[in-house]
Amino acid sequence: MKKLVLLLIVALIALTSCSSGGAAGSKKYSVGSYSITSPIADRNKVNGEKVQMNTTFATVLMADGKVVNVSIDTAQTDVVIDETGKVTLPAETPTKNEKKDAYNMKSASEIGKEWYEQIDALEAALIGKTVEEVQNFDLTENNTVADADLASSVSITVNGYLEVVALAMENAKEVEGTVAQIGSAVETAVSDRAVADGNPGRVQFNSTYGHVVLDADGKVIQAFVDVAQNNVEYNEKGEWSDFTALDSKKVRKEDYGMANASQIGKEWYEQAEALEEWMVGQTVEEINGVAKDDSGKATDEALTSSVTVGINDYQSIVTKASENAVEVK
Repeated sequence: MKKLVLLLIVALIALTSCSSGGAAGSKKYSVGSYSITSPIADRNKVNGEKVQMNTTFATVLMADGKVVNVSIDTAQTDVVIDETGKVTLPAETPTKNEKKDAYNMKSASEIGKEWYEQIDALEAALIGKTVEEVQNFDLTENNTVADADLASSVSITVNGYLEVVALAMENAKEVEGTVAQIGSAVETAVSDRAVADGNPGRVQFNSTYGHVVLDADGKVIQAFVDVAQNNVEYNEKGEWSDFTALDSKKVRKEDYGMANASQIGKEWYEQAEALEEWMVGQTVEEINGVAKDDSGKATDEALTSSVTVGINDYQSIVTKASENAVEVK
């Protein structure tokens, strides 16, 4: 009898162990990142002197088609011009989330909460949602949340954030390996080309963003990089031209038009995907240690046949994403 009881206990422990380990080990994760740049509207211009670029990003981790982790942020970047066509670029370009209290929404907020606090609450409300539930999130006619409890924490319009989250979910790719951490990041650079020889001036906004998924040893098991690149032209009188926002480089694919100028005949998205594949299985330190020339192009034979673009920005975004990484429970 004692032997039978002992055998039953052992069997029960084994069954429990297998069930627990099987559930964790068999869980399939997928991750997606996406961006949307808002068109420049009249409200983004101040007396014709300022142009504002708003690019919103989301990275979503899913399991069984439901949100496990989500990160939303917006790169809101202003460039000022005077009546002589002189452009003043921003000294720094932190995102709304990075600005924290310095974004200064709290004083104007009807619920007394900063932007990052409201986004944190929205992100929390999205956990467990499917893409259909995100797309059909209950909103008021003003595109604020309809749920009274959530509205006490989120009073901003959220339709744009829900749209980019849904797109990130729709474009998610399955992760191969055991997920331990996930992180995402955004960095914006702004440059100016002055009016010259009858050609208009041009301000270029480059918001590089991406994510990394890490295993327990800190090795990359999925990497993603993309760039939201938008240009706004202006004349010698300091007048901005009309502007239509563009999709990111990866979304544009062949429309980005790099293949013809590429020495290896590959589009930007093809080179980015090759770089991401090369990153898999390496630590961030190893990724940053790759040999490069003075222009930031990789000279390692593992990359030269598939990646000829400079990789400094992409190494930087992967590094920042790893520093922002959180544990996946």
